[in-house]
Amino acid sequence: MVFARNYASTHTVILKRSSRYDAILAAEGMDTFPCEEFDPELVLACVKKFNFKWLNPKDVERVFKDQVRCIREHQPEFVIGDTAPTLKMAAEYTGTKFISLINGYISKYYALPRPMPSAHPAAFLEKLVPSEMFEKILVKMEHKAFVSIHNSFKKVRTAYKLRELEYYLDELEGDLTFLCDHEQVFPQHPLPAGYQVIGPLLYTLPAEPLDLSRIGDPQKKHILVSFGSSGEWDKVKWLNDPAFETYNIFVAGDQQILKGPHIHSLGFVDLNSLLPQVSLMICHGGNGTLNLSYRYNIPFIAFPSILEQEWNARRFQQLGAGRMFTKKKSVKEMEAVVREMMSGV
Repeated sequence: MVFARNYASTHTVILKRSSRYDAILAAEGMDTFPCEEFDPELVLACVKKFNFKWLNPKDVERVFKDQVRCIREHQPEFVIGDTAPTLKMAAEYTGTKFISLINGYISKYYALPRPMPSAHPAAFLEKLVPSEMFEKILVKMEHKAFVSIHNSFKKVRTAYKLRELEYYLDELEGDLTFLCDHEQVFPQHPLPAGYQVIGPLLYTLPAEPLDLSRIGDPQKKHILVSFGSSGEWDKVKWLNDPAFETYNIFVAGDQQILKGPHIHSLGFVDLNSLLPQVSLMICHGGNGTLNLSYRYNIPFIAFPSILEQEWNARRFQQLGAGRMFTKKKSVKEMEAVVREMMSGV
């Protein structure tokens, strides 16, 4: 959406229909079109278990073929994809220019090792193997995994006489590839032609910002909780405890877990306007959420659910921007953590 806004005055922009975001697209005045997609619930469930069965040949071909249909129907000058793994194939098959928007940590040229997720079955090895040796093993095993994940794409590419590619990360690369992160956060090796670091694309709602002082107790410090569409709200049930009634807890998103006199549910809101009003962000480690916290120098506590969220949170934690927890904590433990982090703001 943020990237598409740049073209709205000079091009006809049409976005893929989404039941979750259609109201936002309508508010922006954007037209939409229907298109096949991977089952988002299955994708999330599989990724949490490091299972990539959702990228099977049947579903890869199903989504690819419908993307081809859409491109032929609308005849675009170019297509834009946000880590849409089959779109490179569809654009290639139809001879359409493809602009890819990806995060810096998933680039082929990322200069740092992607850390082993704490929930991975082999994570215990990190404590048993010297760090330099573990890093080398991790890089080799990661490459092997990306090659394996790409097998379904290879079959579709062969069937439709498309170019042969090496591994999964190749599918995320466009004719133009824009890296949507700060390079100091996710540094890159020298980038080839066609790559450009453009920084985070942070969405702002076309509406008046909320004044949090009119909702909560103006004498209390504000905490903002945002777990996006993939966070696990059970991980922050401790916020219901009376120990946290000394703060205003503002909750963004649709949830039924957090309740109490100090909890204020806001629904879908513009974090960009709310963060300057709060002292702490509690989140799932989403890239956009952490980039906003980083922009406004608001400390965060992250409880990631999937590997990309953990990559995000670990990196921002390394930069001293906040703290990440991969296991549930008690009320007493979190009360101490929150008190400590709030004392410095």
